[in-house]
Amino acid sequence: MKNLKVSEIFKGIQGEGLHSGRSAVFVRFAGCNLKCKFCDTKYARNEVGVSYWPPEELVDAVIELAEDCNFIVITGGEPTIQDASSLKFFLRLLKDNRFYIAMETNGTISFDRDTFLVDWLTVSPKNDFFIQAGEELKVLVDSQFKEEDLKQYEKCNYKHFYLQPILPDEFGLHLPLQTVQEYYDCVEDLVRDHPKWKMSFQLHKLMGWR
Repeated sequence: MKNLKVSEIFKGIQGEGLHSGRSAVFVRFAGCNLKCKFCDTKYARNEVGVSYWPPEELVDAVIELAEDCNFIVITGGEPTIQDASSLKFFLRLLKDNRFYIAMETNGTISFDRDTFLVDWLTVSPKNDFFIQAGEELKVLVDSQFKEEDLKQYEKCNYKHFYLQPILPDEFGLHLPLQTVQEYYDCVEDLVRDHPKWKMSFQLHKLMGWR
C-alpha cells in the first residue's frame, strides 16, 4: 500500500460552510490536478514541505491531535488524487475510530462516497466538470463571474449552496474587513437576488484562525 502525501495536519476551527465555528482536525493532502491562479493553498498544491505517511501512522497522528474532537476535514490540494486504496484504508480507520468525515474537493474526480465513507461532501467547482451531488456546493466569485451561471449550478443536487468571494493574494491574517469589502459586496448582491444561495465568509481568514 502506498504512502499518503500530506502537506499538513493540525487541529483548528472550521471557517467555512455549515460547520463554521466547529472544532476540527484538518488533514491537508499535497498535490492537485488543477493550477488555479487564485489558489490560496499553493504550498499544498506545489507539494512544498510534503511528508509521506502510511495510512495507519496518519490515523495515529490524527487521534493524538483530536483528543475529544471527532470531526475531521479532509482537504488539499486535492485529496482525490491520492492513491485510492490508501485513501480508502485511511478513511476506514478513521471511521473505525468514530470520526465524522468531511471532505473538500474540486469535484473533478468522481468517486463512490459510500465506499470512501465520506459523511459530508463539499465541492468547489473550478470548471464545467464536477460532481453533481453532495452536501455543500461552494462556488468562488471574482470579477469574471457570470450571474447566469447560478441557474446551471442550481440544477445540481446539493443541500446547501454557497458563494465565496475570491480574496486578493495580499489578503493576510487580521486584515480589516473594510479592505476587502468590495469582494463581499459583490457576493451580497448575488445572494440578495438569489435566496437559494448563502455567503461563505472564510472566518478562519477574517479571524486569524490557524
